[in-house]
Amino acid sequence: MARRRRERYVDRWRREHPDIHVYLTRPEYEYLRKVSESTGMSVKELVLGAIKDINSLRERLVEAAILEVFECLANWDSCDEDTSGKILEAGDRYGFEYMEWKVEGKEEYGAYWILPKRYTTSN
Repeated sequence: MARRRRERYVDRWRREHPDIHVYLTRPEYEYLRKVSESTGMSVKELVLGAIKDINSLRERLVEAAILEVFECLANWDSCDEDTSGKILEAGDRYGFEYMEWKVEGKEEYGAYWILPKRYTTSN
């Protein structure tokens, strides 16, 4: 019976720490190295930090966009044309119907969105 070779420390370390290879052009590498040196971080720390920050940045951008949409919807008359146009385009893209209403003889008016059937819970 053959004797099993004992696992070396370096082999165990390599198994527990998988490597990742990224091929960069010389200017990309120099830029990454310069940024990491200026921040006092290693390239690994810089890349991992950027990846972790992407999630929080995305959440902050979504939150800001939602707040802008609600402010625009609450104050439709004061909403700039670009933002209101984007809201209406998004509504069209996802199948929402925008309906305006006005009470005859009064200055009451408003608008509402009708959700398409695919977004409602009832069948």
